[in-house]
Amino acid sequence: MVSSKIEWHFLRLLLGKPELHVYGFKPADPLVCWVHDALQGYLKRYGRYPNMATLLESLPNTAGGDQQLAYAKEQLTDTSLDDGFVEDSILTLVEKQRLGRAVQEAGSFLRQDDLSKAKEVLSNGLLGVYHSSRSVYATRPKSYSYGVIPTGYSRIDKAIKGGGLGRRLLGVVMGPRGSHKSTVLMNMGVNASLEGHKVLHLTLEDSQDNVIDRYQKRLGKFQKQEGLGDIIVQELYTCLSTVLDCAGCVAAFKPDLVLVDYIDVLAAYSKDAKRFELGAVTGGLRALAQQYNCSVWAGKQTGKHTKFSSEDVKAEDSAEASVVAQIVDVAITLNQTKEDKQNKRLTFILDKNKDGIEGVRVPTTIDYARMSIREDPS
Repeated sequence: MVSSKIEWHFLRLLLGKPELHVYGFKPADPLVCWVHDALQGYLKRYGRYPNMATLLESLPNTAGGDQQLAYAKEQLTDTSLDDGFVEDSILTLVEKQRLGRAVQEAGSFLRQDDLSKAKEVLSNGLLGVYHSSRSVYATRPKSYSYGVIPTGYSRIDKAIKGGGLGRRLLGVVMGPRGSHKSTVLMNMGVNASLEGHKVLHLTLEDSQDNVIDRYQKRLGKFQKQEGLGDIIVQELYTCLSTVLDCAGCVAAFKPDLVLVDYIDVLAAYSKDAKRFELGAVTGGLRALAQQYNCSVWAGKQTGKHTKFSSEDVKAEDSAEASVVAQIVDVAITLNQTKEDKQNKRLTFILDKNKDGIEGVRVPTTIDYARMSIREDPS
């Protein structure tokens, strides 16, 4: 446990550094919890944190009334503690809480004589993968070049200048509904992690737990491999979170690769025609890559094609997709017919490549049980 003074100080930090909310901190002090709940409620409603005056004004009326408000204001304006000490204390607390929950859950499985499930729960609780840690994984390969982040698909990487998506660049994976965009992004994340890169997966479509479950299926035996970089999964609000929320997470975790799933459900800063909103969001993601010196891959749904089509998907198939395609540096489209679906096949097409060869086709095979998409041999 940490003192209530540290909890109050951390709430004050959240107002100035909203990216810290991804730690998943839950206060123990009832009064801190009261203010924290109000803070999270404001974030959910308006998509941003309030300033101090707005926070105090938005606190719900309680039996304590003015006395509680005065005490909260006094604590929130106390700057006697060091910010770095408070952040580290809260992060350590969160990690202890997560490990404690894993131990408790493992105990329940042991009582049911389910040893394998108990081991799995404990292993996940101990891993640096998926937890909200700012620390860079210590055992990255020393010889690897960090100028580009490979996709792990050799024909794609060979066609892109440098052998992968460069830092400060934005790539997009485009396809119709149900074309495995999320799974492709996840496999790119795993492939980068196996090379020692730190990966941040921002999910706006699915829950954090579901995405983590897919990563666990995909990682399998590699979960404990030496040199595996961090994979951090963070859930954001569908159609409410903006590029600024993404930037907050990137600022907190400092990843090499950011995966955004997906562009269509990121909120624009202002309401406009959908294609202009998508253009603003896409431009914001590219600016994020530039500002934080990372590579960004994002998913984008195409509108022209049905779920299965014998006609190749193009990056500029619709006005909305065309706006996105004009901004990104690399665009991969996903193509699958009904027959392909039955045969577990999916074809990548490198439809846009600003500094390299375009039109490269990469046939792949999908293993639905393991959530893997593997490139077929040449």
